[in-house]
Amino acid sequence: MAPSTDPAAAAAKVNEAVQTNLPAAVADKVPHIPETKAEAKEDAKKAVSAGAAQLRSLAAGGFGGICAVIVGHPFDLVKVRLQTADKGVYTSAIDVVRKSIARDGLGRGLYAGVSAPLVGVTPMFAVSFWAYDLGKDIVRSIYPEQPASQPLTIGQTAAAGFFSAIPMTAITAPFERIKVILQVQSQKLQPGQAPRYKGPYDVVRQLYAEGGLRSVFRGSAATLA
Repeated sequence: MAPSTDPAAAAAKVNEAVQTNLPAAVADKVPHIPETKAEAKEDAKKAVSAGAAQLRSLAAGGFGGICAVIVGHPFDLVKVRLQTADKGVYTSAIDVVRKSIARDGLGRGLYAGVSAPLVGVTPMFAVSFWAYDLGKDIVRSIYPEQPASQPLTIGQTAAAGFFSAIPMTAITAPFERIKVILQVQSQKLQPGQAPRYKGPYDVVRQLYAEGGLRSVFRGSAATLA
């Protein structure tokens, strides 16, 4: 007798073989093959819904990143200049703001180097939101017996958060390095002296010329830690 060529029957046999011959812990992780058109449509809807949820996470994180940079960059700039300036250059955070605006104007004075975090932090937040959701899905796949309605434990949430930090660091570290370089380079310039770096792309170009990708990504391990 010739073997059946009915796709539904073949799919049913494969699903049955998986459940029969594999350990339960392994079989539960093997994707179910749709046996009917209705099942195939349902699986397609679930895939589209999952993709839309990931896109929403990316969009929400990206918008949050833009807002964080616009609001937080002047504070970060003041902090970096206070940390890196020679003793006696600034007397307080207000003094940093006053002298920065007097020297470079309002926009450049408070937002020096903003292009690097704006380009870097926006995708960083987007990837962080996406990776965190993905991390939670991975954690739940490790504990299939845990109901989906049950919140993750503190340890499980921490594991998902750790996973999100890995791709986030790959984006964050080089942009953080570029941002700090641009923030501090004007502090030691003499009147009329041109800065060494013209912008973020020039920083990348010079760092790469000096030490390759290793120079661009210097400090990544510390950022991940």
